[in-house]
Parts: sequence; C-alpha cells; structure tokens
Amino acid sequence: MQSDRTAMRGYTLIEILVVVAIIGIMSLITVPQFVAYQQSSALKGAMRNFNADLRQLPAAAVARYVQVRLEFATSSSYRFYYRTTPTAAWQTMPQALLTVLRVSGVSGNTKTLAKPMTFISSDFVDQDIPPNGLPDIIFNTDGTLTFNVPSAHKNDGSITISSPWKKVYNNRMRIKVYTTGKIDTVGSHV
Repeated sequence: MQSDRTAMRGYTLIEILVVVAIIGIMSLITVPQFVAYQQSSALKGAMRNFNADLRQLPAAAVARYVQVRLEFATSSSYRFYYRTTPTAAWQTMPQALLTVLRVSGVSGNTKTLAKPMTFISSDFVDQDIPPNGLPDIIFNTDGTLTFNVPSAHKNDGSITISSPWKKVYNNRMRIKVYTTGKIDTVGSHV
C-alpha cells in the first residue's frame, strides 16, 4: 500500500515560477496592444458619432423644410439650430427633435465629443447673422450645405478630430465635407 505522502502530488516551486513568468511575458506583449486598440476605438467612435450627426442634419432639413445649422461651440462641442426661412432668426433645436433625428448624447442643443477628443483645425468660418465668431455649417432645405471656407476650397471644407494618444495608428481624423453632402474621412498620425 502506498503512503499518503506519495499520493499527494503538487507543483514544485520551479513549475509555478515558470508559469508566472510566461503569464508576465504575455501580459507585457498584450496589454499595451489592448490599450492602443481601446484608444483607437474611442477616437473612431467619436468620429463616427460626428459623421452620423452630419448625415442626419441634411435629411432633417429636407424632411422638415427648414435650414439647420451646426455650430462649433468649443474645441470639443457643437450645437444645433434651425430656422424656417433664410431670413428668420436661428432658433435652438429642441431636444425632442434631436431625439427624433437620432442625435444621441445631446444636452440641451449641445453635443460634446468623448474626452479627450477635440476639434483642432477647421476650414469653416462664421456665417450666421449677426456673427458670433463661431464656425458653422448650414444645411439647406434641398439637402445641400452652405459654408464659407478659404478660396482654395469652394466646394468642400474639413475639420479634424484629434486625440493626445501617440501609440495609436491614427490619432487624428480629418473629416472632409462637400457642399453636396458627401463626407470623406482620412486618418493620420502626428
């Protein structure tokens, strides 16, 4: 009959240390990649949300036969306005209408990019009357866009969303908007 001591087998200290070392090496490789993936996904998500809003507004202008204005309020937020005629005063777009348009994440008529994303450059300039100094895009009742941009870009304008992360493949997304409503997105790294 075998003794109880030989029946109770376990792992030696060396075997446990080898397993811990393997787990440590795998963590050193995978954790930074996961963090970079998560940050890249956050930037792409902010860009997708902004693009979705840009796509919804021309449809709203056509469906409701109003002009809609997207105003860049700060370096990380934008606001929504509408007016019934080209000479009428701009009115704050009510949250109920923004909900119908599936513009999510709005507080009042303002939407903020996910932190730490910011708008860093824009071709768009202020065009509302009276001017308030904030750049904006106006969506017309026929679905086209109106914006004032430098003379080199009569039919398109762009805005760039940036993140401070340096270890992601693209830490900037340039969104180019055409007067016809077409939207192009190009990533870059700085």
